Amino acid sequence: MKLYRGDVVPAKVVHSSPDSKGRTFAKQFWSDGLMAKYIDGGTTDLLAKKDRLQLVLEHVGYVPDSSPQKLAYHSPMLSLSAIPDCAFRYMEHRSGRSLSRTPCQPLEASYFVWELDVDLTQLPEQKPGEYLLVYEADPVNCACAIDDEIARGVEEEANTGNADPLLSAIGYALSQANVAADQTEHYALIIDVVRYLDAHSAELAGRDGQLVANTYERATRDSEWLLYPCDPMTDGHGVSAKFWMNRHLKAVAWFRR
Repeated sequence: MKLYRGDVVPAKVVHSSPDSKGRTFAKQFWSDGLMAKYIDGGTTDLLAKKDRLQLVLEHVGYVPDSSPQKLAYHSPMLSLSAIPDCAFRYMEHRSGRSLSRTPCQPLEASYFVWELDVDLTQLPEQKPGEYLLVYEADPVNCACAIDDEIARGVEEEANTGNADPLLSAIGYALSQANVAADQTEHYALIIDVVRYLDAHSAELAGRDGQLVANTYERATRDSEWLLYPCDPMTDGHGVSAKFWMNRHLKAVAWFRR
């Protein structure tokens, strides 16, 4: 099963604004992993007394300017689609314009498309439409890009004396070495939204009708799935919003703003 996600690096990140740290942006993948929006302004009260079904409904089916929109904008989940073009449509929606898809080097990119490739038949199905992925952190799908960046950095320093690109690439390489040394198991749920809702049809009767209708409509239209990173936090409260770089996840397209 191949699922796709489009990400846009926010303008604040591009311009290195200090208050942009922790935002969901794909560029961080090269040294860390994909991060759910929960890390940017997410608080426990957004999740309090909400079961997983409610989190799915509010993530996908929120109405603008509503309370569920607050969770959607700081969600612990990441949206993906079984339709590659949906990733591009999402990026164009976020950017507010049609994308030219101008090729560039990975670390110069502002737009990314990720592919998550998993064999669902090999994953335990926790509930209908909900699969548990147990994986190890692995930088295998990033290493080649960083090796290329180091080579370019060496050339840049030799030609111009500017060592910044090389130092940046070395920083990414060191981060990847730390990831490669991580031998712990990591966890994430992969949720087929429509099938998950169908399996909980009896419970939907007591939920907000507009949320339910919106979720069905959008998830059906976009063949939407959700990725829910579930590593337990070290303090024992809640789960991590990080989906570590691993062999199942890779960037398949990137281009410049």
